[in-house]
Amino acid sequence: MLFQPIEKCMVMNKPAFCAIFFIFSSLFALFSQESYEPVPGGFHDFVFGDSLEVVKDKLQYDSHFAYRGDPDVSMMLEPDRSIIDTAGSGFIERAYFLFHEEKLYQISLVMNREKIDFYTFQMQLTKKYGDPDSLDPTGMIWENEFYRISLEYPLTVKYVDLGVFDSFLEESRKRKTNEEVLREDFLDTF
Repeated sequence: MLFQPIEKCMVMNKPAFCAIFFIFSSLFALFSQESYEPVPGGFHDFVFGDSLEVVKDKLQYDSHFAYRGDPDVSMMLEPDRSIIDTAGSGFIERAYFLFHEEKLYQISLVMNREKIDFYTFQMQLTKKYGDPDSLDPTGMIWENEFYRISLEYPLTVKYVDLGVFDSFLEESRKRKTNEEVLREDFLDTF
């Protein structure tokens, strides 16, 4: 008999059937996986670690921003920190470039909600970086071990260098612990 019932073929060739099933399952799993881009270390041509001067030069030639030069640069209250606050152009309404020890570590882009909406950004970031790693009422976050992108309500996109950011959190935690000790010592004097 040239053709046998399927049950007989499967029983007689169970190892072959399992091998074929495994190969097709593996190929399906391999080709059905979506590959996402890693969270980037900056925005556009602005890379974390760029010096203040390099960012100022780049801003002069970037059409996304209406940079006016040094009037847009201001110092922050914390030592070794500075910020460039500049108007945007087109889809970007305002931009903040934050520096620690003259090195770029955060970019905040306030988007023009009349030209683009939150949902469009959410869909684009999800398409590019996968589902958010964190989601709460303030927005959503995509991150890896080095960088973070947050999409915040009403419509701000933040790029953060986690190495610098985490060092600020650790510094703050230590400062808080020291203040608690001083507070207790003060209260003990009464």
